[in-house]
Amino acid sequence: MASKLNAAKLRTLTKPSVYGDGGGLYLQVRDANRRSWVYCFMLHGKARWMGLGTVADLSLAEAREAAQSAHKQVRAQGTIRLSCDVCRVPRLPLELA
Repeated sequence: MASKLNAAKLRTLTKPSVYGDGGGLYLQVRDANRRSWVYCFMLHGKARWMGLGTVADLSLAEAREAAQSAHKQVRAQGTIRLSCDVCRVPRLPLELA
């Protein structure tokens, strides 16, 4: 099982990929300066990815809270009712952190 991300590890992740933190939270790295948090969940039998914000806008703790909040909404309502748009699965390969 992959280990959770931490602040020190976040600074070193610059290779384009998707790194898992657990609980559906992923760090999507496009390059060293373009990194964002995404939450992955199942909706009507399909994997969905929801952008939560950039690493500059959200700390790791805030991203975990946002993912947990989205997870609770998915479980309770079976849908996401947030201001964020649900996007397609990233084209980057999934890599365990």
